[in-house]
Amino acid sequence: MGKGNHDRKLFCIDRFARHWYCQHARLNRLRSDKRMAKRLVRRRVKDELRKRELDHW
Repeated sequence: MGKGNHDRKLFCIDRFARHWYCQHARLNRLRSDKRMAKRLVRRRVKDELRKRELDHW
């Protein structure tokens, strides 16, 4: 069983950057968007876990 669409669509593609930037800048922008999306998801998960721990006590 593979990953669902929820895991794959963590970030939105910057259409302006994809159209107007040079190839190197496009790749860097795509990579940075993915990295930031992963960090945001990790922060959300940590916040949810902290809230659950506080509610548990």
